[in-house]
Amino acid sequence: MRPVAFLGLFALSSLALAGQPDARSMKASEVTEAFLSNDALVDEHLLRKVVVLTGTVRRVFRLPAKADTKGETQYVVALESVPTLHLHCLFEAKDRKQLALLRHGEQVVLRGTCQGVGPSREGESGGPGGVKQAILFTECALAQPEKKAPETTKKEPSR
Repeated sequence: MRPVAFLGLFALSSLALAGQPDARSMKASEVTEAFLSNDALVDEHLLRKVVVLTGTVRRVFRLPAKADTKGETQYVVALESVPTLHLHCLFEAKDRKQLALLRHGEQVVLRGTCQGVGPSREGESGGPGGVKQAILFTECALAQPEKKAPETTKKEPSR
């Protein structure tokens, strides 16, 4: 009866988010569980679809610029997942300022297109390289309101 319970967790809600009325809203743990246990579910509801992910930031890292990215640096937000399968969300260099505000352990909501499982990109950045595969989301954007950098208080000159 596990699949029925899992499908209950997988109740997909539609969100009208940034012009994406068909985006599926899921927790990062639900995405990982789907990829580890049910290929038909992945094919039907995730693969090549826009997904709104809620998860916990594990780390943000830079990918080296390559010819296939027109020489531009890309960034990956790695979300907490199971030890055997990473969950990577790929961002463009233009998103760097927002990504710089993210912290390890912080809850985030982001939107991206699920590309399936491929090679983990963490080894390319010099990070932990033990895990060989990752679920990859491309064309990602933070879906929560923009965070602002903490303001510094200016002292009035003493007279």
